[in-house]
Amino acid sequence: MSKIVTRNFSRKIASAVQAELSSNIYYFAVSKHTEWADENNPDTPEDSTEYINNFQREMILGKRIKSIDVSNLIDRHFWTSGTVYAQYDDTDSDLFSKEFYVVNGSENIYKCLFNNDSAESTVEPTTISTSKFQTADGYIWKYMYSIGNANNTKFSTATFIPVDANSTVVSAASNGSIDILLIETTGSGYRGYITGSIAEVVSNSIFRIESTSSLSTDNFFYNDSGFYISTGTGSGQLTTVSNYLVNSSGYFVYTANLLNSPALDLTSEFRIAPQIKVSGDGSGAKAVCTVNTSSGSYFIETVDVLNSGSNYSYANVSVIANPSYGSNATIRAIIPPLGGHGYDAATELGCFHIGVSTFFNNNESSSISTDVPFRQAGIIFYPYKFTAPNTFATFSVTGGVSNTNDTIAIANASSHFLPGDLVTYVTHATGAALTGFVNNDVYYIKTSNTTTVTLADTYEGATKNLTSSATTNTHSLFTTRAYGANTFDALTRLNISGVGGTFVRNEKITGGVSGATATIAFANATVIDISAITGTFTYSSNGYTSETILGTTSSATATITSINNPDIQPFTSSVLYIDNVEPITRSTVDFEQAYLILTL
Repeated sequence: MSKIVTRNFSRKIASAVQAELSSNIYYFAVSKHTEWADENNPDTPEDSTEYINNFQREMILGKRIKSIDVSNLIDRHFWTSGTVYAQYDDTDSDLFSKEFYVVNGSENIYKCLFNNDSAESTVEPTTISTSKFQTADGYIWKYMYSIGNANNTKFSTATFIPVDANSTVVSAASNGSIDILLIETTGSGYRGYITGSIAEVVSNSIFRIESTSSLSTDNFFYNDSGFYISTGTGSGQLTTVSNYLVNSSGYFVYTANLLNSPALDLTSEFRIAPQIKVSGDGSGAKAVCTVNTSSGSYFIETVDVLNSGSNYSYANVSVIANPSYGSNATIRAIIPPLGGHGYDAATELGCFHIGVSTFFNNNESSSISTDVPFRQAGIIFYPYKFTAPNTFATFSVTGGVSNTNDTIAIANASSHFLPGDLVTYVTHATGAALTGFVNNDVYYIKTSNTTTVTLADTYEGATKNLTSSATTNTHSLFTTRAYGANTFDALTRLNISGVGGTFVRNEKITGGVSGATATIAFANATVIDISAITGTFTYSSNGYTSETILGTTSSATATITSINNPDIQPFTSSVLYIDNVEPITRSTVDFEQAYLILTL
């Protein structure tokens, strides 16, 4: 049995991953302060429970992934003169392994619709338009989008570029529109081709045409050919020749349709050529051709699409001419992707990569450390708070809701809620909810201090407008265990005194009373940050005897005076991605970029 997972499914997965990362509780996390066996050659990550647990055991810090931190990525193909670019073709199963789109010098992305029969590209595409356009080298291009400055800085590399959908291009896309009719065989003998001028307008469907030596003197010679007004008044109109008659008064063309938008005059120039007929499940596609007449060859040379039509999923193209004067040309319609060219740039250009890029502003307002180097980066999902929050907090609608500041008054609010927390809003006694709220729905804490909170519909959403038009006075916000703040510190801090000797990073320490052990991530004369803890260290103020800790390598000692717990509970989050890297020391003064590329 033969089967295939189509690129559409792969793209669907990539799109779902992007949406999930952008809207749920995910963190970019760093781990492993202990050394690799070979610091210049990090170990290969393993997908085992032990390996994942070790990532969490040495986890150092994290920053929440926001929607602006996630982008679709496609391969970067710089436009280079002299390159033969592939053209989009709906029958090409290897399309996405080819360079069929380019990035120009202004970071604009163009899809190649026609490569002039595999000619070299020598003219850089620069036009920004919702319509296809042709450059002087014969290439036909479609402008897709431009990379914005912020995303260019955040996601572009020598290998990948982000996809920044252009809403104007998306809106202008037409489903099933045929932009290219590809000549597969040129045929021969198409002598029913002539260009010239209108000599007399007899009516809107009868025209005497300019007499030249090239015109056929045979009646009916051009019957069923296309009649196209190429320039002058009425240019762009296309119909067919229903009859061609020659008499003493001249050469007369009878057209199947009236040409009156506007009516032709003596400035109108025409082209009579084999008729190009497009039939399929769509409508509206129209095209004209030119014939090469040099040396009596008379083959179909070009086909120009006048109207792309719409809603074609298939199309058959016929070349209709007097059968005595031409045959054997075959032309194929190139069917666009679903929605039309430009409708879905990520899918059309083969996006199977997701970029996750986060900037760290040194210590993020002292919420995370810059003191600890790391060797692993990853993505984790939905960590729990280290300390379980109070189950709920109540507030009074009367006097507790500020319509002016959109705040809710809650005593000691910050002890219940952190910015980013998910909360469930509940009314009491089956009363009506606050205007704009729904009983038992989930909302996000936008801000929290000692006296008030504000709410939002989404993590990155605007503060909800509050009014107190509820029918019951007491309402509640129920907390969850989910940690949702902008950053987290995953290390436990031992505050120490009476230090003897110098503790060494990555050595183990042991508690003299508790027997607890841990690994040092950072140490100085007043604090020790630790990970990989076994047991529970003790100190006097928590009801235990103060204990002395001992460095097993340095033999340094110190007394624990207090303990600061980490922000998140170890082993409560799912580790979804791990990237092993050479040691990275964080900066105390600069912005740093953390960048992961997921290939799906």
